Amino acid sequence: MIYSSGCLGGATDVCATAAQVGISYTLGIIPGYSFGDANTCSTIFSCPLGTTSQVRLPITGSIVPGPSLVVAWCQETGANAGTWYYGIPPLVTPVEIVATQCQGIVSG
Repeated sequence: MIYSSGCLGGATDVCATAAQVGISYTLGIIPGYSFGDANTCSTIFSCPLGTTSQVRLPITGSIVPGPSLVVAWCQETGANAGTWYYGIPPLVTPVEIVATQCQGIVSG
């Protein structure tokens, strides 16, 4: 799973749970994008009102703003199996990520 409801930043951050975001994963060609193959796993989501998407990059561990519509995907088999990306070529150059979240919900 690429979605992290445990927050990528500090311990005081509040993040949307996978249930609040409606996370689901599919296997096969990414619906609506005609991208991937039978071994492509993906999730597509927008963060709930009051939150913004963030992604954690590999190697540096940097947390950066993510897109408003997150389309994350990986391959189930092959040399890059299990490596997640966001961005669908040729529309966007894919960026490798290790986690994503929706941060900023104010509890109450």
